[in-house]
Amino acid sequence: MALTLKDFLRALKTSHVPSLLKESNSLKIVCGNEAADFDSIASAISYSYLNYANDNSIVLPVISIPKNDLLLRRDVIFVLDKLNITTDLLFFLEDLYFWKSECHKSVAAVLVDHNDVMNGMKSLIDDVIGIIDHHEDQKLYLDVNPRTIETCGSCTSLVFRYWYYDLHHDLTQMVEVIILCLGAAIIDTNNFQYKVESKDLEMLKLYQEAMPNFEKDSFFYQLKHAKNNIYGLSVRDILRKDYKQFDFISSMDYGKENVTVGVASIVKPLQWLQEQHPELLQACIQFKGEYSLDVLVLMTSFSEDSQFKREIAFISDEQELQSELISKISEELKLEPVSVVASNTTSKFKRFNQLNLAASRKQVVPVLKDAFASYSKN
Repeated sequence: MALTLKDFLRALKTSHVPSLLKESNSLKIVCGNEAADFDSIASAISYSYLNYANDNSIVLPVISIPKNDLLLRRDVIFVLDKLNITTDLLFFLEDLYFWKSECHKSVAAVLVDHNDVMNGMKSLIDDVIGIIDHHEDQKLYLDVNPRTIETCGSCTSLVFRYWYYDLHHDLTQMVEVIILCLGAAIIDTNNFQYKVESKDLEMLKLYQEAMPNFEKDSFFYQLKHAKNNIYGLSVRDILRKDYKQFDFISSMDYGKENVTVGVASIVKPLQWLQEQHPELLQACIQFKGEYSLDVLVLMTSFSEDSQFKREIAFISDEQELQSELISKISEELKLEPVSVVASNTTSKFKRFNQLNLAASRKQVVPVLKDAFASYSKN
């Protein structure tokens, strides 16, 4: 009989990791991206569990944020509670720092929900040994196995599908992670109605076969409520809740220069943020300084009067860069100016309705990258 997911994670903590730290010079991990959203977390945990079900080898699932930050992800906490999994059974950035810096272990990583090592992880990961992802292919690590990069609503669909075929279609060994995978897919595809691909639907059929009495729609509404509940969070926490940071190469007259851009995805409209947090601009400026950003981008997505909407806003001290960036991406993202929400002597907060509703952060980041690559500073 297969281990429960909780028992597997407990065994990693109490038995396997102490053994590996004592007996091995190297560790294998699987980690999602730095936003550590539901999809990344579920993909990493599911990959680790299913890998062990396949051949009893250990690939440690690492959540790419500090432990305390998991509490900001209320949808993830909701599902972990359903599975009776507490945060002390999970691995976070603190653990990876300890293994690398204090125990001096080399670290080989399987990347899920991204296909290039993030800036914050480059000093912690020595080698990439596998990739399963659904973002734009960066054409790196071409010889690793697995190397699955395909368009899909949820990365968990690709992870589950990969192991389903490796485990000879044996769902009995996989049922423990179905709630995680289904939860991530439900969130990312809006209950299999938005940006859903054939592989998502193929996996949904398997999930329903394994759990025929599971109430998917009720689960979706509970998850959505948990994800959208950002009441009581500070602006800083709202920005950190689903945040990614990028160093883009910017073309300059005298060579190349990196532009550091932070992109925060937010589940409420900017008007709501302003009403709840009058200090919004100042908090964004402080966040931009804390993370040493040239540009902070806020991307909101929400439903209003039964209509799905997106907004995008830019905060920067460098007005020339900000203006040229907006000019270069405006047509593709179909930006509709709203107003300068607020400004001070050095920073401006420029807000737009984003009428290209199909472009989530996954699609917007490559657009930003291309825009900066063609930016020339006088």
